Amino acid sequence: MYIERTLLPVKNSFVQQFSQNIKFKYSCFDRVVLRGYIRWLFFPAGVVKFLRLMGFRKLSNGVMRILTDQLNAHILKVAQAKEIPIHWWPSVDGGKDGAKQKFVQDKYVSPSPCKGDHIYCILTDKEPIRTFACRELISKNLLTYEKLYDCRKPVKQYYIYFHDQLLGGPCYLKISSYLPFQCEFYFNGHNAIALQLDKQGLHYRRHGNAFVEVDDPDAIQNAVESLHGRAVLTRITYWMNLFFKFDKGKYSTCSKYLQHEWYLSQVEISSNIVFRSARFCTSVFERILDKFQRLGLPESITRIL
Repeated sequence: MYIERTLLPVKNSFVQQFSQNIKFKYSCFDRVVLRGYIRWLFFPAGVVKFLRLMGFRKLSNGVMRILTDQLNAHILKVAQAKEIPIHWWPSVDGGKDGAKQKFVQDKYVSPSPCKGDHIYCILTDKEPIRTFACRELISKNLLTYEKLYDCRKPVKQYYIYFHDQLLGGPCYLKISSYLPFQCEFYFNGHNAIALQLDKQGLHYRRHGNAFVEVDDPDAIQNAVESLHGRAVLTRITYWMNLFFKFDKGKYSTCSKYLQHEWYLSQVEISSNIVFRSARFCTSVFERILDKFQRLGLPESITRIL
């Protein structure tokens, strides 16, 4: 996983033409989603090898379920020790398209700045994913044997929402509770910038997901440049070490064979221009609408710029 250390500033003929009417401009990461995979466990042969390495001689759904039960037990222990509320999502809201994020934002996120690491809550849900199952078959010699095959079925997912000391919040770590244990990590670049501005005591104002006012515009660019891939991976590792473990009774551990590799799944880059006057911005916007046209039908639209 790699995130470019710096983003190109907004530089084009439009900015140059209206520079006297622009208060400040900036480019930053917005929504960033990373996915973690244990690649060799995405094949039946890899799962069989892993179970053998873990000391299991019998191949069955029950054996694979042992790992799930241990992971569930560990997450429950952490939640109880840290007094983290756990919600079964279908009984809370069950909505889609960002509903989880909104639920956490409305119920747990305080308007005042949060410092350090703080866990808001855990949302659990079932989602269909690619996983594995065992089936008992009979050979030509009438001998029974177990065969592992990949399939798609509903699996319990943990959405762990928190405020991160580097990335702000709310972020989330998503852990799938069944082999091959896919994971996902989300943060918002605007929240990470806001956290840096709060640490410096700078006044700013956000409208939606954009900064529209700030004491020191250069501080935004400095915050952008300080956010790089290695720092993000360090924070992901911290949260994974806390939650992705398997309960063994008196202690929890994670096998060296269950190490995730992280890949960028979705990256949104926001380039914003803040004008000195709303009236000027409105007139420019109206001129743009008047000048640029869309031609064609819905299935074939040409946009002329």
